[in-house]
This record gives sequence, C-alpha cells and structure tokens, in this order.
Amino acid sequence: MKLKHSMAILLTVLLMLAISSCSNGTSSNGSKSPANEPSNEANTAVDDNPYGLDYESGDEQPMSSDRLPKEKLSEAYDYFVGMDASERAKLTYEDMVDYIGCDASAYSYLGTYRTYIWYAEDNEYTQMNASIGKVNGVWQNPLMSGGNLR
Repeated sequence: MKLKHSMAILLTVLLMLAISSCSNGTSSNGSKSPANEPSNEANTAVDDNPYGLDYESGDEQPMSSDRLPKEKLSEAYDYFVGMDASERAKLTYEDMVDYIGCDASAYSYLGTYRTYIWYAEDNEYTQMNASIGKVNGVWQNPLMSGGNLR
C-alpha cells in the first residue's frame, strides 16, 4: 500500500520535472520569469499558515483531518483536469479549497512545487494531488495527479 502512495508522489514529481523543463524559465510572452524560490508569501493559506507548515520541507506534513468521499474526490479531480489549460493556470490553492470544500490532508515541498494531498475518507491510498508552482510571484497552475480514484 505504501508503494502505491510512493509511486503516486514519484509520478507527480516526474510530471513536474518534465513540464518545468519544457518551459525554459520563460513566460508566455517570452520574457524571463522570476526564479521559483520557496517563500512564505503569495497566498492566504501561507499568510495564515494555520497548520504551522514548513513550506520548504520535503517531508509530508499533516494538514486538515477532514476527508472526502472517494466519489467527491474523483469528481473534483475530473473537474480540475477537465478545465481549459488557461483557466487552470490561474487556479490557486484557495480556489481549489473553495471548490472542494476542505483543506488538503497533507503538504510537501517538492523542488519548486508545493504539493497538496487530499485523502479519501475511507482509504488514505485514494488521493488527489495538486502540485502548485510559483508563477509571477503567485502560487498557481496546479499539476494534478490522483491515485485509486476510479
């Protein structure tokens, strides 16, 4: 079971590396974007930090104890993945929480991405992951992955 969880995180990291290597650090208008350095700014969850997260730690850190039914998690995943790429590029963690209805279950920092994990209420191996990068000073544009959502 831990293997499935590890594989989901590994696939998320590989996907992030593949996508970030394609961008060459430029924005859509061709100008250089600022460095994606970890920071404790840029979104309300970070400013408030109610869970006392270390935003630069690669260790998985617990957040909310709220869990969603597998069906709701699967529906949210389909919604975010099905969005037009330009719409999803503007999404922040707060936007995702507003749609889902609860904070993530856990957090981890992977390279230049903040990864938020929502676990299903009946099985921690059923999960939705959103890895969010810093774009022009704002943490947005989630890369989505999921495990056992079907």
